[in-house]
Amino acid sequence: MARRNRKKQRVNGFLMPAPVASVVVMLSVLALAYIWLGTRCESVGKAIKVLESEQVILKQELSNQRGKWAEMKSPRNLERALAKHGIRMTLPKGQQLVEIRGKFYEGWRNTFDDSPKYARLERSRTHE
Repeated sequence: MARRNRKKQRVNGFLMPAPVASVVVMLSVLALAYIWLGTRCESVGKAIKVLESEQVILKQELSNQRGKWAEMKSPRNLERALAKHGIRMTLPKGQQLVEIRGKFYEGWRNTFDDSPKYARLERSRTHE
């Protein structure tokens, strides 16, 4: 009788075939990427909530400051502030008013909607 070849019964290598192992590895990588993205989105969401609450607080503070500024600009409070600092001011006389007209002024005036409009007279530094 012939001897049996016992070497064939030994298994050399992995218990799983290579395609199955590669699928398992890919699925685990995808699962880890999904978990990482989930935690990243949660942290960004928390940061956005913090910034939105800070924005609400800053908007309220801006509204309060605008109210205070409007109160400070009232004629009564301006007179009080001028008197407190010892400044005496009067309205300008008719000869002191300067009226500006023309294409340049109209274009300049329309570019700034809410800002006050001021004109300035610049003189050259010569011996007068």
